[in-house]
Amino acid sequence: MNTLTLEDVKKILDITADTVLENEKHFCDLDAVTGDGDFGMTLAKGFKVIKAELEDSDSEDVGGLMKAIGMTMLETCGGATGSLWGTGFRAMGKSARGKQEIALSDLHEMATSFIGGMQKVGGAELGDKTLLDALIPASETMAKDAGNGLDIAAAMKNACDAAAEGAEKTKEMKARKGRATYLGERSIGHPDAGAEAISILFKAVNDKFFC
Repeated sequence: MNTLTLEDVKKILDITADTVLENEKHFCDLDAVTGDGDFGMTLAKGFKVIKAELEDSDSEDVGGLMKAIGMTMLETCGGATGSLWGTGFRAMGKSARGKQEIALSDLHEMATSFIGGMQKVGGAELGDKTLLDALIPASETMAKDAGNGLDIAAAMKNACDAAAEGAEKTKEMKARKGRATYLGERSIGHPDAGAEAISILFKAVNDKFFC
């Protein structure tokens, strides 16, 4: 598999939405340890609407689809989650503007744009104990694999492993962003809910679409 079509991307997003909805309580439980405990509920609110909209989407390219998803997240989630994820998806939309199919290099550019959009809003960096600690390693792995000529399925398996490793590392980090910063040293020993969510989403897409 060297490219993904618009329909492939819709299927991946549908798997993502289902996984978010299935893990709503789990994500909230993870977030309750160091945050407000509403991360899963807020994320699920957006992806429930996204799942419904995918069925009737009239987007003609991947970029348009991502832009529409970004707007949905901004309008339905609210708070930091809506702003971060909505801006991230809109940035992905700009990256994939006009593309009917995307290659691995395009996926890397989209992931980089998603990360950049989130950083523009939240200012987080690698090591701050956020979802970027799972997403950035996954993105970097995509770039490496694209340069080595791997197909998308093999690259996504590697990205899945990188995201899982990155999420695991957040257990040893002291939070430097978000509500978890109030805990100081007490945030050490617990994984970041967002990073864990990214890892779980990557695994679900890998297992249900690419395998």
